Amino acid sequence: MLDGESFSQGAKCVLADSAGKFKFPDFYINTRRKKGNVLSISAIDRTVYLGQIFDYTNVDFEENDDNRYGLEDGEVAEDAVVLISSVMAALYTQCGFSGVSYPNGEVKKWPYSYIKGKSCQQIAESVAAMLCGFWACDGENRLVFRRWSSPDSVLTASAASEIITTSEKGPITRVVATNSITKSTFDTTGSTDFMEILKVSADYLTNAQASAVLSAYSGKMFYGWSAKAELEAVAELGGDFGGYPIGRYTMVPHFNGLGAELGASDFSESEFDYIGEISAKLSQKLGLCEIMGNVTVSPDGLELVGRYA
Repeated sequence: MLDGESFSQGAKCVLADSAGKFKFPDFYINTRRKKGNVLSISAIDRTVYLGQIFDYTNVDFEENDDNRYGLEDGEVAEDAVVLISSVMAALYTQCGFSGVSYPNGEVKKWPYSYIKGKSCQQIAESVAAMLCGFWACDGENRLVFRRWSSPDSVLTASAASEIITTSEKGPITRVVATNSITKSTFDTTGSTDFMEILKVSADYLTNAQASAVLSAYSGKMFYGWSAKAELEAVAELGGDFGGYPIGRYTMVPHFNGLGAELGASDFSESEFDYIGEISAKLSQKLGLCEIMGNVTVSPDGLELVGRYA
C-alpha cells in the first residue's frame, strides 16, 4: 500500500532474514505498476546491470613484438587480442559485483571483435556457452558461474510434495553439436532415435568437445518435473533436489522459512530437429504426395507418377 512514499526504478531492495538462516543478494527495482494506491514492484539482483555496453578501456590486450596490440591513442588495433580473465575482471567491476568466480576454460583469449560493441550480458553469455553453464548472483553479490553438469548444491526441504515427472528424454547415446560461429556440425554417431540424441550449440564447440559432452551424459536421462517444498536453504539453478537437477524455481519468503515451486522445463523437441534439412524436405514432400494421391517420391528423389483416382 502506497501512502505518499514512492520507490524509484533501480532503487536497492534488501531481502533480510531476521533469524540469519538465509542469505540473499541485493535486489534492484526493475519495473513498477500502480493501481489505485497499491504499488507492485518487481526486483532483480545485480545481474540486471549486465545490460550495459561493455567498457573495454580497462582490459588487458596481448602484445606482440611490434607492440601493435592494445590501446593506441584511444583506438584498438583491428587484430588485437584480449585476455578473457581480464575481460571478466573489468566486467564485474563495471557492473558493481563484489567479485567474480568461474573455472578456467580451454579458450583463454579472444579477438577484440568478440567484445567490440557488445553488452556485458552478451559477453557473459559467450563465456557461459564456452564453459557449459550459466551465471548467477550469490548472497555475497558476486557474479558466480554454475555448471549444468555438476550441481553445486543438494537442496533439502523440511516438507515437500511428491515430485511429478511430466516428460523424459534418454538414455543419451549420441551427441550432435553445432559451432554457432562457423556453423560446423560434429556428430558422434549412434542411435537414430531422436529421444536418445542430445543436440547442443555453442560458439566454441569442437569435435573433441562434442565427444566430451557424450562422455559426460552417456546413458543419462533428462526429465521435465515439478514439486512444491518448504526449503531449508536458498534454491540455486543447477542444484539438485530429490535427485533431479533444478532448472527453474520460484521462492516466496514467509514467516516460517521459504516456500518454493521447483522443477525443470518439459521437452518440446520434434524428430525434424534431428534429421538433415534435405531429409526433412523429402519427408514433407512424401507426405504431400500421399495427400495428392498421384505422385510418389523414392528415397533417391525419383518421382513415380501413377495411382490416378
